[in-house]
Amino acid sequence: MPEEVFTVRHRVTGDAVVVTVTGGVDLCSAPAMISELDQARRAARAPSPVVVDLSRVDFLGSAGLSLLVEAEQRCTEAGTPLRLVASSRVVLRALEAADLRQVFTVSDSVECALAQGEG
Repeated sequence: MPEEVFTVRHRVTGDAVVVTVTGGVDLCSAPAMISELDQARRAARAPSPVVVDLSRVDFLGSAGLSLLVEAEQRCTEAGTPLRLVASSRVVLRALEAADLRQVFTVSDSVECALAQGEG
């Protein structure tokens, strides 16, 4: 399967923000992703979440893992939970290999991530 071109964008959904990432997250793509996550965190209205949809990520390197940990810390400080959407083996294995699975709230879909904590 050919690698997808890296893209990252966010959209406001109610008070929450969904960041959609496509392609590989590595040292080269990390700055764009950090910028987009910072914009998303500022756009979200606490206590609504920032949801990072990694379902179309085909590579998640150490730089990507590091920026996700940093984003989690910044979101926690802002009172905005960070939730990940991860269904691919690539992303789940990277989180598990770095022993980060318990650090993040991980869902199978954007809808599930947005629904968590409601009700």
